[in-house]
Amino acid sequence: MSTLDNVKLLEVKIEKSIEIIKQLTEENRKLRDKTTVLQEKINELEFTVLSYKEDQQHIESGIQSVMDRLSQLDESLGQTSVTHKMEQQPSVQNSGNNKDMFYSGGYQGNNGYKPDHPL
Repeated sequence: MSTLDNVKLLEVKIEKSIEIIKQLTEENRKLRDKTTVLQEKINELEFTVLSYKEDQQHIESGIQSVMDRLSQLDESLGQTSVTHKMEQQPSVQNSGNNKDMFYSGGYQGNNGYKPDHPL
């Protein structure tokens, strides 16, 4: 091969190399753009996750508050119920005979059965 042929071969290889470098540069630019877009999506998703976590904490706090209030109400109703039941029970002290309570219609049992003894 002559020097001229070598120079032409070198020129062809340089042209191919330049074309490959251009392709790689363009691919690199596209990948950087894609990376930027993906990073923005990651940031949005991280913000969304943080927002959901805050919302979940607010919801859990609200549920706990409602549960506490229901417990207080239940306790209050439980105490009121016991007091109310005590007020409604007939006084046994006024009755000389416990059988009177059973036979006076206060206790009917199942199907109208009246026991022979009070207990």
